[in-house]
Amino acid sequence: MSFKILNRREWKREETSAFFSDYEDPFFQITAPIEVGRLREFCSANDRSFFFHYLHAALSTAQEIPEFRYRFSPDKEEVRVYDTLGIGSTVLKDDKTFGFCYFDFEEDVLSFTKKGQQKIEEFKEAKHFEARAERLNLLHCSVIPWISFTGFKHARKKIDSDCVPKLVFGKCYEQGSKYLMPLSVEVNHCMMDGFHVGLYFEKLQKQLNSYI
Repeated sequence: MSFKILNRREWKREETSAFFSDYEDPFFQITAPIEVGRLREFCSANDRSFFFHYLHAALSTAQEIPEFRYRFSPDKEEVRVYDTLGIGSTVLKDDKTFGFCYFDFEEDVLSFTKKGQQKIEEFKEAKHFEARAERLNLLHCSVIPWISFTGFKHARKKIDSDCVPKLVFGKCYEQGSKYLMPLSVEVNHCMMDGFHVGLYFEKLQKQLNSYI
């Protein structure tokens, strides 16, 4: 978990971060649809995993935006900028209970998929419920494939230093000629603003559109 310490005296959002740091709930959430038609067609034609491809795109996009890699230290005295993020996703077991499965970033989507599928097989055999609350260089991800939601609220444990971005993907649906998927992005206002979340949606959509 390699990281650098942000020089807060040179951070242009230092005053904004300080303003939101006293909020009881400094998180804000934006939900919008993303267009996944090209990716879906690509995965279907090439026998690829749709899940791991959009998960990889979501994780790759977060690496590109520094604010998505900002984390408070547990004592909230430092702002760390992690070099690389992983992603923890909910995965449904055969008995319809869920747990968390963790995937490290790989540049190559096929390598990411292969290692991810192996992680899921190991996860389904495990009997314990694992939550890596101490690991900060993550995105937290959930998948709700039964509902094309328009908003989402997370359960939250009270941790003052929590600033891990949280993603939720919903049920795909058709709208005209488009194939859409709802995406909720929830972030800590101490670390970023609506501009950065908008940039995330823009960059993610470009990645999803790159599949032909």
